Amino acid sequence: MPRTPESLLVRRFGTTEPPVEARRLCAGRLEADLADGQLRSIRYGGIEIIRGISYVIRDKDWGSYTLNSSELHVTETRGGFFVRYEASCVDTENSEQAINLSVRIECFNEHDLIFEVTACPVKDFVTARCGFTILHPLNGTVGQPALVNHADGSEEKTYFSDLIEPWQPFKNVRAITHYPKDGLCVSCRMEGDVFETEDQRAWSDASFKTYVRPLALPWPYILPEKKPFKQSVRLRIRDERNGIKEGEDQSLSPATLKLGPPIGRMPDIGLILTPEVALSQQMTRERIREINPRLLLLHYDPAAGHDRAALQRLKTLTDHLGDDLSFHKRLEFAVPIDEAPQIVITRLRADLDATGLKIDSLMLCPDVDRQSTPPGSAWPACPSLETIYAAARTIFPDLLLGGGMMSYFTELNRKRPPRELLDFVAHGTSAIVHAADDLSVMQTLQTLPDITRSTRQIIGVSMPYHIAPASIAMRQNPYGARLIPNPARHRQPMTDRDPRQAGTFAAAWQVGYFAGIASETVESVTVGIVDTPMSLWDRETIFPIHHTSRVLSEASGRTSYACQLDNSHIFSALAFEKPYGARRADGVSCPHLLLSNLTDEPQELIIDDHREARIIMRLDDEGDDFSERPLRDGYVTLSPYATMLVVLGL
Repeated sequence: MPRTPESLLVRRFGTTEPPVEARRLCAGRLEADLADGQLRSIRYGGIEIIRGISYVIRDKDWGSYTLNSSELHVTETRGGFFVRYEASCVDTENSEQAINLSVRIECFNEHDLIFEVTACPVKDFVTARCGFTILHPLNGTVGQPALVNHADGSEEKTYFSDLIEPWQPFKNVRAITHYPKDGLCVSCRMEGDVFETEDQRAWSDASFKTYVRPLALPWPYILPEKKPFKQSVRLRIRDERNGIKEGEDQSLSPATLKLGPPIGRMPDIGLILTPEVALSQQMTRERIREINPRLLLLHYDPAAGHDRAALQRLKTLTDHLGDDLSFHKRLEFAVPIDEAPQIVITRLRADLDATGLKIDSLMLCPDVDRQSTPPGSAWPACPSLETIYAAARTIFPDLLLGGGMMSYFTELNRKRPPRELLDFVAHGTSAIVHAADDLSVMQTLQTLPDITRSTRQIIGVSMPYHIAPASIAMRQNPYGARLIPNPARHRQPMTDRDPRQAGTFAAAWQVGYFAGIASETVESVTVGIVDTPMSLWDRETIFPIHHTSRVLSEASGRTSYACQLDNSHIFSALAFEKPYGARRADGVSCPHLLLSNLTDEPQELIIDDHREARIIMRLDDEGDDFSERPLRDGYVTLSPYATMLVVLGL
């Protein structure tokens, strides 16, 4: 493949680091992509049967080690393929924390594949996880039957969960059999340790993950010095479909999009402000004004040193934004638990009164709940949510009160709020909790309908629902002591510095995000944290995601329309009215369409009912273009990770 110029890499991804290239391996109807020594997108007859098989090594804070491979040997025959390589990983802060791997992958025919790893620590090795993870895709699994063989020899007929449950659906696992299509049976057997399965949709990963070892066991744990241990994964495929070859990747070319009926309202757009925002930066205020958010989420955390002076800084910043902006001010309060809630919240009220900071609503989350408590672990000491919310209701009787989590749906699902005491519920999402490659990040968009649907099951259909923040990067790490540093701007899980925030990739992902939540009513989505690595701009550059956020903010509260789209894994589409948009002669508003290419290849699309359609914004490899041009014959061509805004005729 030709090498992508560094300038183009920066435009798309915000970094000169190229994406990992995958090698396609084939054995008859069985195909798999080999990338960084791991298997991705395992397909049979075009149907994805396993999303990935990888060998993962985590540090004590659940950060992922990078495997350095060598001596890679790949042999392909008419009937199968065979892979051998050696690998190692070393902790950059402690060279004695190192482990060596010997790997073999063998596919004897289109029905049989084995992946085996022997690992040997150089010294006693401290890890939160070391071993295989197997990812089952959502298509063909969600709500569908499964046969689970347990390590004790028993067998269980069960189902992959429909709604996202807070606990692991399968435990003490030796093998899982599932049925992607009628007549197609896939068995995945794991050896070498005890495995269990979690529903990764909770973290917005588009898979069910089977991993080693059970979360109920203590972690981190120690692998003994120079003691080899072996694990293996074996796939067996049985096809009783009489040679039928049909796969989800067989699609129309080009894809087609047709505008459907109204389906709801667009969410309000929010930004997070922290007391650390540089008040002297005139550019910061100008950028916020350009977005014109409907919600300002003011972050306040006494454990981070925030005090009355911090509230004063937040007031000064919001005052500097001007009186002509109309935004809802919400204080997001990480409630300390070392004192009684009545005392803590009374102090907050006194500090707000002293500074003159007026807020419209108050979101409360115990600061201890920002760290995750996995199933089977003991919950930390904390006043009950009922006690905290009742105290807040007494001290702030005139404010809207919210609960939920400053972290992710995962934690909301595990500690469900007493909704009868609340006016709204919130949680955030991050796309790089477990994996940070481009494909995995875009695949997180597939989980959003399930996350919002499962949240509605928890909080009810009428409770106002907010997402804060919705980001690629991690705002905080609920699963370890720190966010993972990323000074070199790699594609790195569990970091707040994802380089793609600066590229067209993030803008395309954001459009996909809003399309993914359109099936449920979400009152607001917070899209960035000002003056942090999760901002929509830096001191020198306005990022493409700034422009999509501005368009989405203009559409806040407006009517949204269904988009009937072929190949939703290739494109995302979002249609809505704009308050000052184009109108027909009879006064009817012309819908606007945000359209993004979610892939690393150029893509074509036909837009039905394209009369008088015009492109008014294009964010692609060529730059940010706001010149107006007609859409010729309804055909759209988008470069990788490009986004355009189109005004549709009616």
